[in-house]
Amino acid sequence: MAPSSLPKAGWLSVDQVVAGSLRDLEKGRVLSVPGVQYKALTTAAGMIPRTLAARLNRGLFTTRGRT
Repeated sequence: MAPSSLPKAGWLSVDQVVAGSLRDLEKGRVLSVPGVQYKALTTAAGMIPRTLAARLNRGLFTTRGRT
C-alpha cells in the first residue's frame, strides 16, 4: 500500500514504532500495537465475527488478483 494513498495521520514514524515497541517490551507484553489509530483498528477488528472477517478478506484479496 502506498503511503501517499492514506492520510498522513495514518502512518507512524520509525521512531514512534520503536519507542512504542520498547515500552511494550519493558511491560512484558508479547504483542505490541503502537499508535492509538492502530489500537482502535485492532480493537474494532476483534469485534467483527470471524465469518464476516473471512468473507471480507476473501473479497478484498481476490479482487486484487491475490490468492
